Amino acid sequence: MYVVTHSPRVEEGERVVTTDVWRVFSEVKGDSNFHNTALSQIVGHYKEKIPDLRQAHVFTDGCRAQ
Repeated sequence: MYVVTHSPRVEEGERVVTTDVWRVFSEVKGDSNFHNTALSQIVGHYKEKIPDLRQAHVFTDGCRAQ
C-alpha cells in the first residue's frame, strides 16, 4: 500500500492536502523489483498530473526488500 499526499493549499484559512491511497497486489512477497516498479509507475503518474513535480519523498516501514 502506498499513501501519497500532494497538492498542499489553503482553503478557508486551513491547510489542506490531497491524499491518494494506492493498493498494489502481487503474489511475489518482499520483492524489491516489484516494489521499485510500482513506485516508478506511481511517480510517473504524478509527473503527468503535476508537471512541475521535482522530488518525491519516500517513507517506508523499514522492510529490507523495499
